[in-house]
Amino acid sequence: MSELQKSRLGLAIGQYMNTLPFWEATREQRLLMQFCTQSQRWQAYPRPGSVYTGRRQLEWREVSGKGVVASWTVDRMNTLTAGPVSRIHALVDLAEGVRLLSWLVECEPAQLRTGLPVRVEWVALGEGLQWPAFTSLKTVINK
Repeated sequence: MSELQKSRLGLAIGQYMNTLPFWEATREQRLLMQFCTQSQRWQAYPRPGSVYTGRRQLEWREVSGKGVVASWTVDRMNTLTAGPVSRIHALVDLAEGVRLLSWLVECEPAQLRTGLPVRVEWVALGEGLQWPAFTSLKTVINK
């Protein structure tokens, strides 16, 4: 078992299926998604078989990390784990055609809209692992 699979962060890496390629790529700030080689379509979240064919003809492939906001919700729960800042959960339609559930960071809820262009922004989880959150391209330009 690798160091990654022994993560103290509580991540279930390898519990249901091998997501190790995804997590290892996050160390290099590369975003990988599953691609069905038979149907030539992307899928998210990771599964052991294709949602299109039911077969295991899947590969991990890198995606651009660019997309648009499809929908979002603001989580205003103030818990010990969440902290005092609201978290924005979002569905992001990546340029490659796959929809991903993630977070929006450095975005004001009042400025969000469907179709807002975003790009991946990595959030450190610890142990060298990172989570692919997203930020508005407008935020990136204004930095």
